[in-house]
Order: sequence, then structure tokens, then C-alpha cells
Amino acid sequence: MQDGGSRSGCAESERREVMSASAIHPSASIAPSAKLATGVKVGAFAVVGDGVELGDDCVLHPHAVVSGPSRFGEANVFYPFCVI
Repeated sequence: MQDGGSRSGCAESERREVMSASAIHPSASIAPSAKLATGVKVGAFAVVGDGVELGDDCVLHPHAVVSGPSRFGEANVFYPFCVI
């Protein structure tokens, strides 16, 4: 897992409910209420909004945006510049 450190002043573990084996690019924006399951990958400048739940092995490519409230099952792929 890449870890560029916390920019918001709180520990990464406090920002995500589940994060085991996930890969989060340091420039990605993850809302504090977002829930990321195991194996989620979030690319550069991707955004995961409030109330979003991503299932196991989901992938957000760079610049993808997912807003909530929304829940996605496992292995979904969000391509660059999509807005959901």
C-alpha cells in the first residue's frame, strides 16, 4: 500500500473503516465516512465521496469520481474521468 501520509491531520486508519491490502494513491481524496473493503485500489486524483461503500477489489482509475450515498459490490472498475 502506498502511503503519502495524512494531509488532514488524522491517521489513515481513522479515515477508512476497512483498508487491509488496499492501495490508495497519495493524491487521492477519500471522505472520512467512505468504507473501502479489502483490495480496493484508488488512483491519482480519484475522489471517493461521503457515504460511499466500495466492495472487495474495486478499482478507481486516476481522476474517477464516486459520490454517495452509494454502495458497490466487489470487483467494480471505475475508469478515468467517470463521475458516478
